[in-house]
Amino acid sequence: MDPEKNTLPSDVLKNNGFLRKIDREKGFRKAAEFLLLLDKEKASKVLHELNENEREGIVQEIISIQKIDTAEAERVLEEFGIIKNKKRQEDLSVKGGIDRAREILTAAIGHEKAEGILDKVSFRMQVNPFDFLNESDENQVTAVLGNESVPVLSLVCAHCDSRLASGIISKLPFEKQIQVVKRIGRLEKLDPAIVRQTADSIKKKLYMTSPITSQTVDGKTALLNILKQMDFGKERLIIDALSEDQPELSQEIEKQLYSMELFLKIPKKQLSMFLRELSDTLFAMMIKGESDEVREYLLECVSDRRRELILEESDIIGEVKKSRVRKEQEDVFSLLRKKIEEGEISILENPDLYV
Repeated sequence: MDPEKNTLPSDVLKNNGFLRKIDREKGFRKAAEFLLLLDKEKASKVLHELNENEREGIVQEIISIQKIDTAEAERVLEEFGIIKNKKRQEDLSVKGGIDRAREILTAAIGHEKAEGILDKVSFRMQVNPFDFLNESDENQVTAVLGNESVPVLSLVCAHCDSRLASGIISKLPFEKQIQVVKRIGRLEKLDPAIVRQTADSIKKKLYMTSPITSQTVDGKTALLNILKQMDFGKERLIIDALSEDQPELSQEIEKQLYSMELFLKIPKKQLSMFLRELSDTLFAMMIKGESDEVREYLLECVSDRRRELILEESDIIGEVKKSRVRKEQEDVFSLLRKKIEEGEISILENPDLYV
């Protein structure tokens, strides 16, 4: 794609009024689409002539654009008066994203100023600097990260997809696993510069590209999601180790890990024996508000007569506060954990494989 050489892109932008204060957001979007369709030299000249607010607005839009296909590209160029012939067969598709924004912005105002704007815009958009890992081969990622330090591993795992993070942690030596999950649980706010530097370092090792910066990390939620992807045995080992020096975090994580869906992984014969130890009232309370799948699975594990009694008890109890239901469920989970630890109950990670 080669817009007419005797027409300056900056003149086109201004003459078409896309950067006027009226409908400014839509103007930034149109300008961003137009710049992506230019080569780096022309696009950078446009950004160089704009003020900082205009640059930030356009850069933010470039980052948010994943791809412009040929049909959309022709529409944009025609709107700017660059091409008139819609019968072209040339592929005009282009990709956006933070790396394309960085390339154009750096050429326009230099590396240091460009990174400053990108940090500011990325923070505003909450761009995850490690998104590139989620599109990478897990074996390659784990191989590259295996020798990284605990702080680096914790930072990376807190930002990437929980399934990938679980795979990374699972392949570490057990002692290092414990150190990483403990550190993840303590993460809160991070220096954007450190996050960006770490992402850039990992990116280079994977010969990949990545977006930049995220300032705030919910370490507890990240750790919870990672543990949910692990098999039950390994999850228990990590929780037990975590409780040694962070008992409050361990208890909080454990409460959220144990949900009623766990019963779906218990063989019906074992579950039937376990449910005999619960009173009808406790049984009726713990299934309040649960999904039909969980309710039916549990009720299938008791006799028809007891099923009727439990449902009658549920009607008698009526509506109750969620906090009360959760308290009753926690009592059930305490008994369940004991049975699991004693080997009386097993957890099937893939129950569909068993008959």
